[in-house]
Amino acid sequence: MTDFAFPTTTDHRTASFEDITIRGEVELSEESLASVVQLCEGRNHFRFGLPASQGALVVTIGVHVGDRLGEDEAPWMHYSMNWDPTVEFDRPEKLLARKAILARLTEIVPRHPLDLVAQFEAPNYEAFSFPLPIDVGPLGVSGFSQIRGARLAQADEGDPQRELYSVILDGRPTGPVSATVLATIESDLGSDVFSVAMGRAVSVLDLLLSTTDSSKES
Repeated sequence: MTDFAFPTTTDHRTASFEDITIRGEVELSEESLASVVQLCEGRNHFRFGLPASQGALVVTIGVHVGDRLGEDEAPWMHYSMNWDPTVEFDRPEKLLARKAILARLTEIVPRHPLDLVAQFEAPNYEAFSFPLPIDVGPLGVSGFSQIRGARLAQADEGDPQRELYSVILDGRPTGPVSATVLATIESDLGSDVFSVAMGRAVSVLDLLLSTTDSSKES
């Protein structure tokens, strides 16, 4: 089984790290389809947890034949892996069988675009350079007083309908404020996939963190 190299730090400047999920989908050969279904005990959808060097890793697998955006009847698989360093893994049963599933998954998944969703939390909106909350009185919006959350996105210049990355901010004026980073990386499921994903998430988050926070002043 691939031994994932999970990032050793959970704090980033004024925003603390909560958890991260990577997910993707790939086509399967008939052989790979048979082995995955067998390892997943004959089920088309399977979810299980594994211990990580910190916290726990939760893996979700879905296996299908056809019905993929109107394409041909080729078998395909979607999957997600959520790493949460704050929870304890407390289900040791079938551990070897679960590791065998993850080992097979890392073998058959090639290098491809992976979506990532990373959760961070800051003590208040002052940690970010984006000016929230925003009073809506001057905007003429009746029945509401403030905008306390926002979704900021960077569109692809070559394809405006496609987003390169985005961040969702949501909180109250006195905090805490959650920051959800959504982005894409190109990777296989090698040992460094979570480190690469975290690096990408942090680089996006850096674009919104205020340059006047305490870590910059010290």
